[in-house]
Amino acid sequence: MGKDILKGANIILLEDDEFLAEVIVRKLTAVGASIKRYRNGLEGLAAIRQMTPDLVLLDIMMPIMNGYEVLQVMAEEHLIDDVPVMVVSNSGQPVEIDKVMKLGVKDYVVKVDFTPDEVLDKARGILIAITKAKGMPVDEFDPHPPSIEAVPSMPAAPSSPIVSSVSQPTTAPMQSIPQQSVPVAQTVAAAPVASPQAQTLEALKVLVVEDDPLLKNLLAVKLTASGCLPLYVDDGLKAYDLAMTFKPDVILLDLMIPGMDGFGVLEKFQSDAYLKTVPVFVFSNKSSEQDRQRVFSLGAKMFKQKAETNLSDVVTELYKLAGRQRA
Repeated sequence: MGKDILKGANIILLEDDEFLAEVIVRKLTAVGASIKRYRNGLEGLAAIRQMTPDLVLLDIMMPIMNGYEVLQVMAEEHLIDDVPVMVVSNSGQPVEIDKVMKLGVKDYVVKVDFTPDEVLDKARGILIAITKAKGMPVDEFDPHPPSIEAVPSMPAAPSSPIVSSVSQPTTAPMQSIPQQSVPVAQTVAAAPVASPQAQTLEALKVLVVEDDPLLKNLLAVKLTASGCLPLYVDDGLKAYDLAMTFKPDVILLDLMIPGMDGFGVLEKFQSDAYLKTVPVFVFSNKSSEQDRQRVFSLGAKMFKQKAETNLSDVVTELYKLAGRQRA
């Protein structure tokens, strides 16, 4: 296997979303890339001028100077001719995609419709294409080698899984996603499962207490495709009543949420004879040992940092906590 073209690549990330930025930085660092992150377009543009990186990952909606303005300046100064750009944006409107592509962007990714590994794959594709265009050889590299214990592939999940959503569902960003994305249903409905065999299994009911729109949409893809029936609530004060009505098999809980924080939610759950028996997975950006000890003292069964945890692993752990076999 050849060398990963991302190893040693100099990459600039312009992204003001802390969660997403940390995930991408960790992913790229893990494969050996050198990455610098900036929170606004003005600082990022200055770094691009100074460094001439191998690749720029660019958000559109940023403070001080947005992504469109960064691209316009790069086009005017002919920086876009030497520095490839991949846009990572919340919007998937064709007119907006066309607008940035005309400014010389190499690729465009919609935030709610990708995984971090897909960003790495697209980044590799851009760098490989540029290297080949220069007439330089490119080592063969497979970032996803087949497992030694590979099993026959199962039938694909339906292309439009149903997601249940309560309390300010994230329909606004979802409306602009391309057709392969996940629509949000307004009522609780059984989620689709991955195979005919799995259709005999009852869906795993997951109460997701989380207010981050991006993370909720990413979870929607993972949970529904894995045979789960998710219900979302973005306010800690509403979590108790919904849990009593929904009767979840397992709960995924953020600590930093409006209304009542995650610690308060755990205390509330512990006061109820039924809810104290439901396993809680705390999934948060908070990372101190004090926070960890506190959530376990309040009855949580698992604690993971968002930026250090793959969402597929989250789904696997939810099934384990519920004592269920993954569909």
